[in-house]
Amino acid sequence: MALKPTIQLCLTANCSTLSFTETTGVYNATTNPYGYGAPNTTIANAVSGSLVITTPDLVNYTISIPPSNNPNLSTTIVLANLGGRTSVEDGFWNFAYTVTDVSANQFAVQQGYYFYCQAECCVAKLLTKIDLDDCMCNKQNTKDLDNYTKARTLLQSLKNAASCLNNVNYLKIKALLEKICRNSNCKTCN
Repeated sequence: MALKPTIQLCLTANCSTLSFTETTGVYNATTNPYGYGAPNTTIANAVSGSLVITTPDLVNYTISIPPSNNPNLSTTIVLANLGGRTSVEDGFWNFAYTVTDVSANQFAVQQGYYFYCQAECCVAKLLTKIDLDDCMCNKQNTKDLDNYTKARTLLQSLKNAASCLNNVNYLKIKALLEKICRNSNCKTCN
């Protein structure tokens, strides 16, 4: 056996916070054979951890995150340290976490995530533009309803492209959705 780190990343607070959790946990021959502890590297011998974040614009940022055998301990990633960001933009993000032990052995895991919460925010704001008290028959309401319907359909298509890891379709759909949002004077969630 050898240590195999596991990680989880979550978006919170309207795409303004990124939370990292190392979920490797403690070795157990039956339920967690790749966790920390004999016969694998122990947490005491794990001297460093680093997380390399690759953003949708393909820029890498490295953050030092100490190894942990506590799968409930999360670290908030300061977005300002990722090129001055204030929110997590939509697109494919890659996370590579490496644990190094006292013998300079490295144990790594890599995970990619498609994020689309800015698109979700835009679609939600498009819905608020529809005047539901009106007869729904004036020209502006018809246009607002049409924009919302298109955006909602594109959002579902964006989610499907992300779940299928289809980057070509994801980027096409994202561009169409962003155009609707721009043309509707829709701001981001932040």
